[in-house]
Formats: sequence, C-alpha cells, structure tokens
Amino acid sequence: MNLSISTLARLIAASGAVLAASHVSAATYTASSCSQAAVQSAVNSAADGDTVVVPAGTCTWSAPLSISSKTITLKGAGSGSGGTKIQHGGGDHTLVSVDAGTKKGKMDISGFWFAGAANTWNGTAMQLYGPDGWKNLRVHHNVFDGNHPWTIKGSSATHGLIDHNTFKGSAYGIMLYGNGAKDWAAPLTLGTADFFFVEDNNFDFNDFYGNTGAPVMDMDSGGRQVFRNNIVRNGMWETHDKARSGLVSANAYEIYNNQFTSVSSKWKGLDVSAGTGVIWGNTFSSNYSIPVGAIDYKSFDPRSVRKCDGTDPADQNVAGQAGWRCQYQIGSMGEGPTAYGYPLYVWKNTVNGAEVGMKCTDGCNHVQAGRDFVNSASAKSGYTAYAYPHPLQGGSAPTTPEPPATPALTAPTNLRAQ
Repeated sequence: MNLSISTLARLIAASGAVLAASHVSAATYTASSCSQAAVQSAVNSAADGDTVVVPAGTCTWSAPLSISSKTITLKGAGSGSGGTKIQHGGGDHTLVSVDAGTKKGKMDISGFWFAGAANTWNGTAMQLYGPDGWKNLRVHHNVFDGNHPWTIKGSSATHGLIDHNTFKGSAYGIMLYGNGAKDWAAPLTLGTADFFFVEDNNFDFNDFYGNTGAPVMDMDSGGRQVFRNNIVRNGMWETHDKARSGLVSANAYEIYNNQFTSVSSKWKGLDVSAGTGVIWGNTFSSNYSIPVGAIDYKSFDPRSVRKCDGTDPADQNVAGQAGWRCQYQIGSMGEGPTAYGYPLYVWKNTVNGAEVGMKCTDGCNHVQAGRDFVNSASAKSGYTAYAYPHPLQGGSAPTTPEPPATPALTAPTNLRAQ
C-alpha cells in the first residue's frame, strides 16, 4: 500500500493522540468536608479510576453516598481518632451504596469509621453490588461500629475482598447473596479466585445475641465465599437455606485459619445448613457445645418448602433413603434429579487444643458423616488453598483480563512525495 507523506503524518499524529489519552493520569478530588453533600459532589465529579479523598472530621449522614456506574477509590483520613468518622443519621438507608453496573475497574474503600445504623433492613453501613465475576473490589482498614442489623450487604458474585476491618458493637457482620440456582448448576473448583474473600478482619462484637452469638458472616441465594484468617469474638459463621428464607440455599465456601472465642458459652461456632466446600484449621477457645455443626432444615422445618420426606420432586428421592438427597443439602451440588454428591471436607479444627470434627444436630437422617460430610485426618485430596494474602492486598486484581496491547507502529514502505 502506498501512503503519501502527508497521510503518514496524519496517521502518526492520530496514533500519538490515542497513546497520550490512554496514559492520562487519574485525577484526585478532595471533598470540601466530610459531609454527605460534599463527598457526593466529589464522587459525582470523579470518573473511572479517579480518587476521592475525604478529610478528617465527624459528620452525620442522613442519606446514602451513592457510587453508581463508576469505579473509583474512596479514601478517608483514617479509621481511628483524628480520622474520618461517619455517623448514621437514622432512616432506612445505607451509608455507602456501591453499584458499579457493568464496570469492572478498581473500586477501593478505606480509612473510615462508620458508626451506628437505623436498625432497619437497609440501615446498613455499606452495600456492595456490581457485575458477576468482578475481582477488583476491595473494602479495607475501616472500623464498623454498631451498624445493626447488618453491617455490610452485597453480592458474592462480585468476587471481591473485604480485609483488615474491625467490626464491633452490637451488630451483625456481612450478608452476601449469590446467583441462586445458577451457582448450584455451575461447575465448582475450590481454591480459585472465583469466590468472594473475607480475610484478616477482627469481628469483636458485644455478647448480645444469646447462646448462638451474632452472625459475623452469612450467605444465601447461592454464592461462593472464602472466610479465612479472621478473629471472631462472640460471633458465629453461618449459612442460610431455602427452608428458612425461601431463597436458594448457600452454595459453596472455604472456611479456614480463623480464631473463634467468646466470653460466654455458645452453641455453635459454625452453623452450616447447606452446600459444600472445606472447613479446616479453625481454632475455638471457649465453651462451644458444637464448634462445627451441620443441620438440614428441610428435613423437619417446612416453613418455606415441602419437607424432604420422599414426596417432593425438588429432592432427589433416592429409593429407600426417605427423600435423600434433599434439595441443596450439605454435601451436594445440582438439584432434583441432577443432584450429585460433593462431600464437605472437615479437618484439623480444634476446640481448646483438642481436635474436633463436624457434628450433625438435626436432619441427620439425610446429612450423614462419611457420606455427605467427611471428618478427615488430612487435607482434601487435590485441594490447595488460594494464594494468601489475596492479590488485591498488593494492589493487583486476580485473573482480570489485561487491556489489549496497543499495536506497535511499523514504518511504512513505498512512500512517494506529492
């Protein structure tokens, strides 16, 4: 192809403009104060990749800060004394609402002390939503203080990271919802980045929730999560299930290297009612009746579903097994006629120094040791935990596709002067 010198010059100029535009530095916007209006104004001005800095101070928010269809860094002046403290002003709203839409860029929230809530379903500190498989969401180094009932709610399908936060006061922790039956039908590979990670947090709740302890982590409507290297005081980790909530049951989880303790006697440290995965290396250092408990509500509690008694087509109804496999029960994947065994593996958990396995408390005609869950002396064969710390702690998003490389400019040949 013959190009004139003038045409070549225009092409090189256009290419240079594209390259320059692609390397423009992200902007930083500093809110004029920590008020909701000032911070919202700065967020509205920011574009993808920008940073919004919130100055030190104590401010009460009576409306949520909305971060919608964009991915930015929101950075407070610190979560301790002299930092940025945001108090809930009442009303049925969250403090920070994130909905990235289809965006998959970096969303990072840190350096705040979020205090109080409205004691309503939406009166949370934070709500986190975005596209499925979004691996560039991180919430870290914040204090969440008394954000009752739930501190954070969001979608586990985003595969983000919540780390190095302190949760305290009289509150519940994190509630994540998955993709329902879609999660149960999808292939499951443990030890990958395709989970929502909660790691290196301190859950130091008041002992206000009776003998179960406040839920520090809950999952419902499918979902896949990793809960690791956390410290839990006066709380428990749990799943929800279709029998109680009416939503598709929790699907898959990896729970390991966590420390559980309590100032009073507790029934369970882990209360598992559905799904599969691995539970290992957790320590319990208090009076727990059943540190790692299994239960199947569909066997005896038909508040939202038909009982698993051999008559519900949603169950697998293996001959002679009185309904087994029950829909979404522990140690299974799929559902109905397509359900198949995927045993939950449990190993190397200790209570006051003594090794302890999982124990079924109710529905045990359907959830059985050695078949639906396995108390093992060693790690599940073929299982390797995902890299720790999570790559987002170092600023890198795992398995996020890189943007297409800019084609190299090749000197043209066969030029002719005009």
